Amino acid sequence: MVVREESGRAGALCIPQAQHAAISGQIARAWGNERFAAPEPREQVCLAAARHDDGMEGFDADPLADPETGLPLSFMRMPLDAWLQCWRMGPSLVAADSPYAGALVSLHGDHLLGYRRLDPEDEQGRRAIAAYRSEQRRLRSEWLAAAEAELGSDAGGLCEPAAIERNRKLIEIWDAMSLAVSMPRLPDSFDGVPASGSSPAIEMRALSEGPGEGPVVVDPWPFGVAELGLEAEGRRLRGPFADREQLRAALAEAQPETLSVKLVPPEGGRALSR
Repeated sequence: MVVREESGRAGALCIPQAQHAAISGQIARAWGNERFAAPEPREQVCLAAARHDDGMEGFDADPLADPETGLPLSFMRMPLDAWLQCWRMGPSLVAADSPYAGALVSLHGDHLLGYRRLDPEDEQGRRAIAAYRSEQRRLRSEWLAAAEAELGSDAGGLCEPAAIERNRKLIEIWDAMSLAVSMPRLPDSFDGVPASGSSPAIEMRALSEGPGEGPVVVDPWPFGVAELGLEAEGRRLRGPFADREQLRAALAEAQPETLSVKLVPPEGGRALSR
């Protein structure tokens, strides 16, 4: 769950991970211009971006309560065993529709796992991570073999390590950009973005002072459209809640609320700020 708190608004907008991933998919489908090549194979890579958090749906439907806030537990504070369970499920769900996309989701999970910090004495945790990574390597090998039939005549180049790594990096960037506008955590920047001639950093900043208020400037502009509207759905909760049962009831009663964010290029941002 992404727990979004905004100054001047009561409660927090709780956005399921699948909805945050949907924003990644919206970014992916608009990606591409003379400097930033569109993803290839487009449908499979966009599918991976849009569904990279499929495994989180069950956890977000009945979330744990954060003992410090009384709100749903943020994805950044998930226990390791719950995280591994979700990320075992997610790549397989996506691979059932596209082996190539499933392999990319699995690689993304492996990348995210690198951010977790274990207690030096947590031998059980290290064994669980090693088992997960071994299992995912085996599955990726199977899925990439199946992707050759899925992709047909284009499979050779697109299944090569360089192409796979480029697409994995794109999903990492899109995921981070989505979190930047969802949480929100602006300004933010993202290094090593695949592009023609170089790997530049992309910067994002809100035009207004309030977090998440108004358009967000993206510089340099990586899209093939003049501006890009993003949407995700969450539910606003006014906690704190004493336990999981109270939290479950509050989520069931809360009305859906749409988060809408508009991305604009640097020149558009300058015009809007005048």
